[in-house]
Amino acid sequence: MENALRSRGKGLFRVDGHDRGSGTTNIFLIAHDDAVELSIETSLRLLENGTLKRGMRIGRAVYHDEGRKDWHYQPVFPPSLTEFEIMYQGTPAP
Repeated sequence: MENALRSRGKGLFRVDGHDRGSGTTNIFLIAHDDAVELSIETSLRLLENGTLKRGMRIGRAVYHDEGRKDWHYQPVFPPSLTEFEIMYQGTPAP
């Protein structure tokens, strides 16, 4: 998945690592503020065309301070997602 994101992201974002644990794999995309929406759209297209695995959840960081040390995650996908967490303790994706 990381390679697919890197190759199809075309420099729009940076792909950062893949922590794994408790049945969850996290891949972080780092984008400039003006590229966040397009990065999300690109990820959703890759999911729709089968390049990324079904069952993915997407969240975006919303920062509360200029130093970007205080944030929360806003759920983005799937549309029914009401809370986005980094670890889900093995709960299957909706």
